[in-house]
Amino acid sequence: MAEVKVIYGSTTGNTEAAANAIAAAFAVRAINIADATKEDFTADLLLLGSSTWGIGELQDEWMSGISLLENADLAGRKVGVFGTGDQEGFADSYCDAVGIIAKTAAARGAEIIGKTSSAGYTHCCSAAAEGDLFCGLALDDNNQPEQTPDRIAAWVEQIKKEAGI
Repeated sequence: MAEVKVIYGSTTGNTEAAANAIAAAFAVRAINIADATKEDFTADLLLLGSSTWGIGELQDEWMSGISLLENADLAGRKVGVFGTGDQEGFADSYCDAVGIIAKTAAARGAEIIGKTSSAGYTHCCSAAAEGDLFCGLALDDNNQPEQTPDRIAAWVEQIKKEAGI
């Protein structure tokens, strides 16, 4: 069985709750990026999550922990990214942290999996957007909290299929 690690950064608890739900689906525990080690980035499948702060910035603990990702050898590893944001209050930088993490992982050789449709969202811009797709799972517990459980469940199934788990 593939080794799976779920690593997240969360300030208000929304991304932590998503990370815990995702981790439970893989029967692993979620790891706060503040507690992560370089060995955590050697898993076969990495699921990396962050909320977006300020005007499209990484969550505080990811600001410090991004160096672990920047120095990881991700060649041959599959990486899925997820995050939370406010698509109405910050429509022009919605889930930008997800895009930052995905681009960093891809630059380190990762295969990014788990892209999702941007249909049903009201944002105008996002560093996580690639055409009509997000590079991962975008959640909005401020404006669409009722959709979070179904979005997580569908994404987990997609990740399992794309990762061959």
